[in-house]
Amino acid sequence: MGLIVTLLALFGVLTAVLGVKEQSLAEGGAMMDGWITAGVDQGRKLIGQAPEAAEVAADKAGAAAEKTGDALEAGAATTAEKLQTQ
Repeated sequence: MGLIVTLLALFGVLTAVLGVKEQSLAEGGAMMDGWITAGVDQGRKLIGQAPEAAEVAADKAGAAAEKTGDALEAGAATTAEKLQTQ
């Protein structure tokens, strides 16, 4: 409860300071609205990119696993050949 009251108090002080700076509480509020909107839009962009980033990471992991499998297979074949010649 104390955290909420503190945040609301800080929000009120910021509104007052911006109101004095802009010489209007409405202008100060509009400035804060712009900041909030920009933050929300950026958050939405990041959330929207999350599935794409996960898909790219999965593709890279799959390619790495395939290369590892190929290397293991080649190593096993070489080892088998060496054992047969001995």
